[in-house]
Amino acid sequence: MLTALHTRDAFLQELLQAEATEIERRLYLAFPEPNDDQMIQYLRDDMRLENQLFEMALLARGFANHYRRPDPYQVGVIIVGLRHASPGENPWAVMFSANTKPSKNYIKQCGEWWLFEGALKENGHRTLRRILAIHVVGEPRADDVSGPQGVTQITLTPCKICRDRMWAMSLHAPKMVQAKWTPLIVPTTLVKTADYRNLGIRKYFRADELHPFHKEPKAIFSAQAIDD
Repeated sequence: MLTALHTRDAFLQELLQAEATEIERRLYLAFPEPNDDQMIQYLRDDMRLENQLFEMALLARGFANHYRRPDPYQVGVIIVGLRHASPGENPWAVMFSANTKPSKNYIKQCGEWWLFEGALKENGHRTLRRILAIHVVGEPRADDVSGPQGVTQITLTPCKICRDRMWAMSLHAPKMVQAKWTPLIVPTTLVKTADYRNLGIRKYFRADELHPFHKEPKAIFSAQAIDD
C-alpha cells in the first residue's frame, strides 16, 4: 500500500513529467533541427519559458530528501538539453531533480549531480549530447567555499563540487573521459538561479562565469568537503 509520501511523490512526478513532455513537444515544433548556440540564446531571452521552468524547479524541490527538520534544505533543478536523435525524432529533453542528504553524515548529492549522472549515462549510453540551460531554485545562502571569502549571494548557485564538475565537462577540459564525445556542457551553457521565496529574484550566469563569481580558480576536480 502506498504511503501518503509515495502518493505525493508519484503525483508530483507525473505532473512534472507531463509538463516537461509538453515543453519538449513545443520546442520540437518550433525548432526541429536546433542549433546549439542559437538555442542557448533563445533560452536566455524567452521569459515566458523561463518563468515556466522556474515554476517547475520550485515544484521539483518537493523531491528533496534532506535530514534537516522541521525545515529541510530543498533545491529543485531543471535542465534543458538536446538528445542524440535520428532525423524525424525529437531531440529536446527537459529533466528535473532535487538534492539528497538524508542524514548529516551522508555525502550530499545535489540536484545538478543527479541530472549530470542521468544525462551522461543511461543503460550504458550517453543520454544527452548537450546541456543548454540549468535552472536552480533554492534557499539563498553564503557558499560553503566562497562565503568565508566574502562572496554574497541573492540566489543559490551550484556548489563548489558541481562548479568543478561542470568545468570538467566543458570544452576547457579536453583530457576528461568524455573527450571521446562532444562536451556535455560548454562555457556558454546557461545557469539560471532564483530564490524559492520569490521567483522574481534571479541571477544569471554562463557556465564559465561561476568560478570567477566565487573568486576561485577553475578546477577539474574538487576535494572540498561540503556540509549541506
